[in-house]
Amino acid sequence: VVDSAGAVYIAGLATEALEKLGGLQHRATAGTPDAKNPPREAFVARIAPDLGRCEWVQRIRGPTGAPQLRLLADGRLWFAAQDVRTFDASGKTLSVLAVAGQVGPQCAVSPVDGLVARNASRGNWRTGREPWKCPGVRILQPDGTDLYHLYEWDGPYVGLDNHRSVADTTVQNLVYDYDGNLLLYT
Repeated sequence: VVDSAGAVYIAGLATEALEKLGGLQHRATAGTPDAKNPPREAFVARIAPDLGRCEWVQRIRGPTGAPQLRLLADGRLWFAAQDVRTFDASGKTLSVLAVAGQVGPQCAVSPVDGLVARNASRGNWRTGREPWKCPGVRILQPDGTDLYHLYEWDGPYVGLDNHRSVADTTVQNLVYDYDGNLLLYT
């Protein structure tokens, strides 16, 4: 990502080699690692406009996958991995939004209002009838309370005996665009 001053921002998963990048390095922790989600370190760094040096690095340790990075219209840097953080151009942390689990294909956070979208898809192959899939998405407030349940139905099986209405797919990926619109990929 490149800002209006020409500075370049990079993000990824950190290794020991990140120390060689130089710059002022800050460390933080997020999330609670467990056997299924071991701790890893994600980073975001600012490279000077002349590409000659690293100005700063933010390192966040916790359970994470590949981080997401965006430059918002107001100039803030939006970084999502274990949680969602915004930074100013100097690397100062402006906000932190804790997200249960981690941000990735199954959980997206809106850069506009902090709404969280979670994949709630499920299926049933033990019905004695045609197996079915139930695509589902849950939209949560930033504090984790339910707002909407989309595309979900309840029950042990779907449809009437004479007409089975089943889904052939589930939600595979969720992402918000820069304007806060949720995109679903099935």
